[in-house]
Amino acid sequence: MILHRLESYYRRIRGEDKVVVDFEVNKGFALYAKKCALTSKLPTTKPDQQGIHKLGAKLVTVFSPAQAKKIKEDFLRVGEKVSVQNFRANLDYGEFYNLYDQSTILPVFKQIFGTLDQELLSYFNSYYFVYSWNLVETFPATNPPARSFLWHCDKGPLRHLKILLYLNGFDEHQGNTEFISKQNTVDLGKKANYRFRKTDMRLLDIDSVAAQHKIALDKKSWKINAGQAIIFEPAQVLHRGILPSLNSRYLLSCILLPSDKPWPNIFEKMCLNKQGGYHPEVWPAHARALTHLTAA
Repeated sequence: MILHRLESYYRRIRGEDKVVVDFEVNKGFALYAKKCALTSKLPTTKPDQQGIHKLGAKLVTVFSPAQAKKIKEDFLRVGEKVSVQNFRANLDYGEFYNLYDQSTILPVFKQIFGTLDQELLSYFNSYYFVYSWNLVETFPATNPPARSFLWHCDKGPLRHLKILLYLNGFDEHQGNTEFISKQNTVDLGKKANYRFRKTDMRLLDIDSVAAQHKIALDKKSWKINAGQAIIFEPAQVLHRGILPSLNSRYLLSCILLPSDKPWPNIFEKMCLNKQGGYHPEVWPAHARALTHLTAA
């Protein structure tokens, strides 16, 4: 049954971008997600019309501004700064901090997933786990936007989510994150071959590309308060960061993937092994490697 369903799914995506086919088929992420769903044995729920799967991106309130300020201070105290320049050139717009102190990060995750748990279970149709997490400090803009501050989709499996928890608010830094609708993303991918672009081919002006192909853009952004989080499908919605202009922006960035068991035990093991931090090669060569992270 599982192979029959996957063969049908594979036929549907064969015409997709080669990045999608590579992750879903060649790297085994579709099979991995299906196995997680079968093992989790969760009740089937009707998709929420205001859910992530429909909207592609949404804003939720998780903490008060005062709580977010305290979290930022705690993360800066225990965070381990990453030498990003050793991995990638031209990443001079901020700092990354790995967070492995369970007593500090675990209460934050419990609050986040206590707020979002039912929606996440419904989205994945399985349990889920935090595949990576780090504190990101983005400096006020001094150079033109590059990389994640130009329009792009993240390369990765279709069914993964990113959470950006803002630890200081828009009014303090003027930084932001902007999105284009899922339908716009599909249209730009098919008509303009604009979806998983290499970093040196990404654009700031997506409007002219859309106009050339007669696509009416549906953009979305919010003036995000400290303690609010954006949750979105990074491989399925075009998005870009907006560099802060007044002060540094601080956010907790998390990537979520399907799992066959609840996230807390997996998180504890990953913390002890110092896994889940920043790394330039985000994804394993094949999804089967994820079983080593999620194994009891």
